[in-house]
Amino acid sequence: IFRNHLSAVYTFLETEIPSDLKIPIYSGAVLNKPVMPDGLVTPIIDGKRSHFYEWAKAGYFQVTDVGGAMHRVSKPIKKMFFAFDHDNFYIRIQFDYTEFTKNENHKIIVEFSHLKNFNVEILFGKCNIITNKELVYAFDDDLEIAICRKKILPDDFGEISFAVSLFEG
Repeated sequence: IFRNHLSAVYTFLETEIPSDLKIPIYSGAVLNKPVMPDGLVTPIIDGKRSHFYEWAKAGYFQVTDVGGAMHRVSKPIKKMFFAFDHDNFYIRIQFDYTEFTKNENHKIIVEFSHLKNFNVEILFGKCNIITNKELVYAFDDDLEIAICRKKILPDDFGEISFAVSLFEG
């Protein structure tokens, strides 16, 4: 915004806009990258941190660090952990309860970019501990999800790319 205002001043003065004002400071790239897992993790899916080392080797993405100094938006998700073992892929979502209030109308959707016909949709109103053959999840302080690896990696190996969306309402 500041550069646009300066450019407008140069235009108003009918002088050439310096080329430096046309180069953005922020490229739009995500500066915060995920930390990858250190090893196999098999957490207890109960919606809370069961013990200190439960997610210790998991990868994580610090959501609250995304954006610049002037970028202030509501970030109800504080941190996301992700991990795997031989049978499952795990996601743990920590919420910032200063920005988020549990509501049964909220939902989380996990989309896997490498899969066309499989997303995980979790409705908070039905979210205590849910179990079936391909999916287990629990919501207490955190939301913890276990997804059968064969469901998201049919060949049992490869890269997993996913996005988590929170819908309030």
